[in-house]
Order: sequence, then structure tokens, then C-alpha cells
Amino acid sequence: MNLHRESWSQWRPWIVVAVHAGAAGLLAGGSWTVLDVDQVYLLCVPSAQISLLALWSGAGKTPAWLRLPALVLGTIVLTVVFLRLLGVDQGDADQSAGWSVALATQALLVAIAVTLARLWRLLLSKREPGSDDANALRYSLRTLILWTTALAVLLGLGRELLARVGWTDEVLKWNFFLFMPVLGGANAVYAVFVWATLLRRDYWPLRMLLGLLFAGMTGASLSYLLQLLFNDDGGLSWPITLTWALGQAGILYATLLPLGDIRHRSEKGRQAPQAGE
Repeated sequence: MNLHRESWSQWRPWIVVAVHAGAAGLLAGGSWTVLDVDQVYLLCVPSAQISLLALWSGAGKTPAWLRLPALVLGTIVLTVVFLRLLGVDQGDADQSAGWSVALATQALLVAIAVTLARLWRLLLSKREPGSDDANALRYSLRTLILWTTALAVLLGLGRELLARVGWTDEVLKWNFFLFMPVLGGANAVYAVFVWATLLRRDYWPLRMLLGLLFAGMTGASLSYLLQLLFNDDGGLSWPITLTWALGQAGILYATLLPLGDIRHRSEKGRQAPQAGE
């Protein structure tokens, strides 16, 4: 029985990946377009998936040389899905560049925040040299350096490519371009907060409720923050930003909670024989 449970636990992450890949493919190949607030929930899927990719990139144990390219490629693919849902044509350089900046900002901030949090926890642990935690600390430092290097290379090589698709300096003149980093930062805040509430597994329903309340309050206030900063909400009224925030938080919890429960049960299973001894 335990063997079947362990086997199921090993396959569960791949099932989650398959479900998300199927959802992204369905949205990319479908004819849905977000026309009003009633369909904003569609945008929550690619937005939350970008956050999940960034969380994995910052906290995962897969080699960094694999995680970094996967995050970049995944963010590009999901950005295309996001733009398709918005009905943004490839020829509309202003909007395509602006929303791409928002989602890239989201991915970058989430990955960096999780990596720094991991570094901080390892530094506070004060483990002996050569221990697993000390090795993980060196690994995290190397990951952060790779992140910085990768960003510099992308900025250097991407300029000419972006110009070829019409993303020149002119896109900066779009009236709502400055909105985009703020929106990306808000999405990153939701993701990091949800992740932080799940660092411990006790009282997880209360932690999930706290995360949803935070996302809802922050999402609802985002529209007013835009109004305060730019004297315009860009058409993003509070019902839209609220729905977008809660949708992302809900998808993140629906994905991360089962994976976390697997680890929790697995750890309890390994500890059970020791307790019996």
C-alpha cells in the first residue's frame, strides 16, 4: 500500500505539469478573447502559470542551467497565450511590448524574491561547512549569479531582435506603458505571499484564507493605486484587478497545496518507523 502511495506521489508533480500544459494549450488553440470583466478569469491562468514557473526556478532543486532557460522559454510561450487572450495583434507593438514587460517583470521579481528568501533562510540556519544546507547555500549563490549574468546577456542580445518585431523606443510613449511594471510587480507580490504562507504546513486552511484575503485586498486596491500614481486606472477597475488577483491566488493554492501535502505525508511516512523504534 505504501509502495503504491509513494508511486502516486512521484507521479503527482508530472500530472500537475500535464494539467497546466493542457490548460495553456487549450487557451492558445481556442477562440476565447477577454472582452469584459466576466472573462478576466481567463487571464489568471497564464499569469499564475508564469508565477509557478518562477517559483520553481527560484526554489527548485533542478540544476540552474535547466531552470533558467525553462523559465525564459516558458514565460515567452505564456506571454503569447496571454496576448492571444487579450486579442492583442502581433503588429500592435505598444500593447504587446507593454504586456510583455509586465509579465517579464512578474517572473523576474518572483524568481529573485524566492532565491533571496532561500539564501536568507540558509544563512540563518548556521550549518556546518560541508552539510547539505551549506552546499545548498553555495548552490543558491551560484543561481543568483547566473540570474544576473543571464539577464545581462538577454538585455544585450535582445535589443536587435526586439527592434525587428517593432519594439523600438517608440513603445515607451504608449500612454499606459508605465502601468505595466506596476501590474507585474503586483502579480509577483500575490505569488510570493501565497508561497510564503505555505512554507509551513500547520493550519494550512487558515494560511490559505489569509493568502486569499491578502490577494483580494491588494488586488482591489491596485486600481486605486494606479489612479493615485498615474491619475488614471487604464480601464482596470477594481472588479477586474480583484478578479485577476483572486484567480491567480486560487490557481497557485490549487497547485502548490497538493504538492506540499505530498512532501508532508512523505516526511511523516519516513519518520513513522523511527517513532516505532
